[in-house]
Amino acid sequence: MPGAADPGGPRSTGPHPVPPHGASPRPADLDEDAAPSGGRDRRATILLAAAAVAVVALVSAVVLVLMPNDPAELTESGGGEETSEVADPETTVVPTVEPSASPRRSEEQLADGEVPEGFRVRTANGVSVAVPENWRVSTTSQVATFAGERNSGLRIQIRRTTPAPTDGGIAELTKAEAEATFNEYLQVRLGRVSWKGWKASEWEYTYTELNQVPTHVVTRHVTIDADTAYLITFTAPENQWEEHRRTLAVLWATFKPAR
Repeated sequence: MPGAADPGGPRSTGPHPVPPHGASPRPADLDEDAAPSGGRDRRATILLAAAAVAVVALVSAVVLVLMPNDPAELTESGGGEETSEVADPETTVVPTVEPSASPRRSEEQLADGEVPEGFRVRTANGVSVAVPENWRVSTTSQVATFAGERNSGLRIQIRRTTPAPTDGGIAELTKAEAEATFNEYLQVRLGRVSWKGWKASEWEYTYTELNQVPTHVVTRHVTIDADTAYLITFTAPENQWEEHRRTLAVLWATFKPAR
């Protein structure tokens, strides 16, 4: 006779053990030979973890490859830590250029009529000017010439011309430039100038002499009154121009027209 079931306990229907209290019974159609669900879950978890590690490693590798070596590139692209702005050297570095002295700057250092040491006043064809002491003077009926040592290329020439009370002689100088046939001519300036209250204009240029010497010239047209005007020309070798700027400044400071 089969044994009576223990009152209050679960009834056995076969050789299978009774699940502990609180555990869910296996479904009736579960394959007896199938692996326990806990093992499958563990394998799935391991596989998922391995896949996650692989993905993280791949992403890290990609980030390292794409990351720029220069921190400034991060700032430009908006990534990385914020850095202070670095100015472009090409737009901020400005070379300093010292302007060369001009005849006017030298002229301003001399008082009107001042004759510096080493110069003396010479008069020719009624006009007076201070020149270096060793300069020579020669004249024709039209031109007074003050010259340096022979073959030095240094000279001042003063000649009478037509007064130009309206434009100070700019038209005459412009015409002279248009008609000039200098070799390797280059204009430095052509325009009106302020000089002792007279109407004046100035034409400065360089050219090459027939003996291949580069030469620098300044010609000033000045109208003294309705009857008197002069063309005053200072000439020097280009490679000695800076050296003789003072001679030019003394010329402008000491020139006196004929009376």
